[in-house]
Amino acid sequence: MSFRLEPDLKNVEILKIEKLDILVIGGGFIGCGLSRDLAMNGGVKVGLIDQGDFASGTSSTPSKLIHGGFRYLLNHDLALVSEAYSEREVPLRIVPGLVKPLPVVILNYIR
Repeated sequence: MSFRLEPDLKNVEILKIEKLDILVIGGGFIGCGLSRDLAMNGGVKVGLIDQGDFASGTSSTPSKLIHGGFRYLLNHDLALVSEAYSEREVPLRIVPGLVKPLPVVILNYIR
């Protein structure tokens, strides 16, 4: 099944004349989430554009895993691990119905 949202020229014309506080380019998971959060919680007038359908790019075929910062452990970059962990918590807080935690066990051993 495929779905294609045809461009709504009326909305394009509105973007040309409407005064926005911010224009988010990219309608994937992050762009849509950022737009939603700014509009709902920040009282910001937001426009959102994407080159195709919203969530039709990388967001349309995700691994369904939110980056947890594990790769930063290889370089012992604990600050980035902590930051990635904090950022991972944001969608869990904002849209708990769309994401859920997946516990992971990391084995650490020396030969």
